[in-house]
Amino acid sequence: MYGFSRIVLDHALKLTEETIPPEQDPRVPECIAVVRRYVDWIAEEESPANYYSELRASVAELSGIALQNGQLPLAARLQDIARQLNEPSQEFQTLGITEASWKTAILRLLLG
Repeated sequence: MYGFSRIVLDHALKLTEETIPPEQDPRVPECIAVVRRYVDWIAEEESPANYYSELRASVAELSGIALQNGQLPLAARLQDIARQLNEPSQEFQTLGITEASWKTAILRLLLG
């Protein structure tokens, strides 16, 4: 990962660790570890789209945990990141951009 996207995601993960300690919710460190693992795999892979849905699901789960713990701004930030990883819209498909290339481009922009 590189650039601003990596900084935003890293900051959101650190903020999650600080605001929801493992004693409060033991799922947090597990989810963060999964997200970081997918980010590392994406950085190493030529086709990061392989991990697209898993990464989105892990970030969305962290968002849900933050919401359950009353951390609304954090939940919103994580949900925005997860939303960025949603399926491509019809506009992309009508322009002839394939789903795999769209996912790869978005992941590289978001996660470096």
